[in-house]
Amino acid sequence: MKRLPVGEILSYLLPGMIGIILIWLGVGNENLEKVVPSSFLSNPIAAFLFPTVAFFLGIISSSLMHFLEKYIIFRFLVNDPLESIHLSRFKGTILNAFNQLTGYHGSWSKEHFYIARALVREKASVSAIESSKQSFFRQFRRNSFVFIVAFFILFDVKVYNAMEFWLLAILIFLEVIFVGYFLYTGIILNRKREVNEVSAGVVTLVDKLSEGRILSSKLDYFLFHGKSFSKNELIELINKYFDNDTLELILSGFPSMGKTTCSKVFVDSSKKKVHHIEAESWFKSLDDRKKSEFSGAAFESYQGSESVNDLDMFLNGQEIEFKEYDHSKGKCVEAKKKQYNTGESYILDGTIFSHFTYSKYSKLTLFFIPKDYNRWLELAIKRDVTKRGYDDKESLEHNERKFKDILNLYINQSKGCIPVLVDQTDEHNFMYIPTAGFFNGH
Repeated sequence: MKRLPVGEILSYLLPGMIGIILIWLGVGNENLEKVVPSSFLSNPIAAFLFPTVAFFLGIISSSLMHFLEKYIIFRFLVNDPLESIHLSRFKGTILNAFNQLTGYHGSWSKEHFYIARALVREKASVSAIESSKQSFFRQFRRNSFVFIVAFFILFDVKVYNAMEFWLLAILIFLEVIFVGYFLYTGIILNRKREVNEVSAGVVTLVDKLSEGRILSSKLDYFLFHGKSFSKNELIELINKYFDNDTLELILSGFPSMGKTTCSKVFVDSSKKKVHHIEAESWFKSLDDRKKSEFSGAAFESYQGSESVNDLDMFLNGQEIEFKEYDHSKGKCVEAKKKQYNTGESYILDGTIFSHFTYSKYSKLTLFFIPKDYNRWLELAIKRDVTKRGYDDKESLEHNERKFKDILNLYINQSKGCIPVLVDQTDEHNFMYIPTAGFFNGH
C-alpha cells in the first residue's frame, strides 16, 4: 500500500492552520477560553488534536472551493485548465502521444488529463516530480483561498468598524475582488504548469516505449528501399513479403492512388480468402464533416472508436456488417455482412488506417503518395467535377483541405508506415521513398 504523499497532507494541513489562526483572531482569547479551557490547551492531547482539526478545516475549505469552481468560477469566469493543452505549438503531438498510449478517445478533456497524469506518475518519474510540485502549490493556494479572503474581511471589519456600513461593504467587496483575482490567478497558473509537465511526460513516455519498435521496421526498409516497380510487381513483392503467411495488410495514403484497385487484385488473385474492408464504412455523415470543417481524409471524419470495436469483434469471429463504398460516386451504396475465420487474410483500405490506432491490425502498412502534387490535384479535381457533381472552385478547395488533412495524418499521426511514391501515369509506377521530407514545399 502506497503512503499518502507528504505534499498532499501539507496542502490541507497548512491552510487549516491558517484557518485556526483566523478563528482565534476572530473570536478572541476570552471567548475562545469559554469554548476551549486553557487547561485543555496545555494538555498533551491538544498537541495531537491541533493538526487533526487543521487538516479537517483544510478539507472543508477544499470542498467549498470545489463548489465555487463547479458552479461559479469554471461556469462563468474562466475555463478549467484541465480541459485544454496549453503548449499551443505541440497540441497535436501531445494528443497523438496520448492516443498511442491509450487508443483514440476523442479530443482532449479533463478525463484525458487524469489518465495521462496516472501514466506519468507510474512511468515518467522526472515529469511526475515536477507536476507534483505544481500540484502542491496549486492545492495549497486553493485550500488557503477562503481563509485568506476571510482574513481581509475580518481585518476590514475590525479596523474600519466606525465606517458607515455602505462604505465598508464597498471596501470589502473591492478588496475581495482584488485579493480573490490575485490568488486565483496563481492557482490557474499552477494548474496550467501541472498540465504542461504531464503533457511533456506523455510525449517522453511515448518516445521511451517506441525505442524498441524502431529496429522492427528495418526489414521493411531493405525490402522496398530504392526500388521502382509497377502495380503488379508491387503486389508480387507484398506476397513475397508475407511468404504464404496470413495477409494482414493496410493500404493507406492519398485518394486515387490505386489502394482499392490493388486491394481487389489481392481479393481476386489470392488462393486464400481475403476480406477487403474500406475505411468509408465508418464515415461520419456529410453534415457532421461540414460542421467540423475536416475533409474526408481526416481521422476526425470517421467514427474511430466504433471502427476499432467493429474490427476487434470481426477478428474475434463475429459477423459484422461493413459498408461498400462507390468511389465513382463518392458515397456508400450498400452494406454486406462479413465473418472472419482464423487463417484468413484481410486488407484494410483507406487513408485513416495509417493512423497509429490501427497499427495493431497490420504486419505491413503502405502509404501511397503522389509523385507530382499538381498532377494529383488535377486528376482529383477532374474526378470530382465529372463524377461527383462538384464545380472547379469547390473541388479545388475540397482537395486542398484534403491534402492538409492527409499531411497532418502522415506526419503527426501515422506510425510504422512505408511511404510509396506513385507516378500517376497509365502504368502507375511505384517507388519507396526513404524520407518524410517529401511534403516540404507543397
